[in-house]
Amino acid sequence: MSSALLYARIADADSLASRLGVLYKSVLEDQHNIIQSLLIAYQCEVIEFKDDTSFIIFEKPEQAVRAAIDFEQFICNKKWHNDETINLAIGILWGLHQVSEASVSDELQLTMGLAAAARGQQVLLSKSLVENLKGKQVYDFKIHPLSNIQLDSKSEITEVFEIEVPGLR
Repeated sequence: MSSALLYARIADADSLASRLGVLYKSVLEDQHNIIQSLLIAYQCEVIEFKDDTSFIIFEKPEQAVRAAIDFEQFICNKKWHNDETINLAIGILWGLHQVSEASVSDELQLTMGLAAAARGQQVLLSKSLVENLKGKQVYDFKIHPLSNIQLDSKSEITEVFEIEVPGLR
């Protein structure tokens, strides 16, 4: 069964950790708590919270997009230590995910590639996810084609889309 795979990372995490020092650990805890509390509203499966990244699976593509927008808005509007601004870079792909301790699925690799290509306050979508959004009830955002990129060394070049949301970059 296909799902929306969402991978989020704190943008520029290394620089942020260097600026905050020991306070960075509390930023990570706060970020995980924020995402977990927001996920209560969505029917999803949290696969992993690790350091500055989160991997979450949603049954419906529109749930993943709405959650990504909520994550971004809440994280970037929160008052952080030392008045830091924290942004997420998020990638969402529609595909199959097989949980395995031995290896990372190709779909997860591609989702991580989308998040790696994203800048702070940016949500990138795969073409397959955008196609699965057609006909779904979505509101306060627009989707724009961005570019064609190669998400990892094994994949073909793929078309990538960006969400435009008022109030975010």
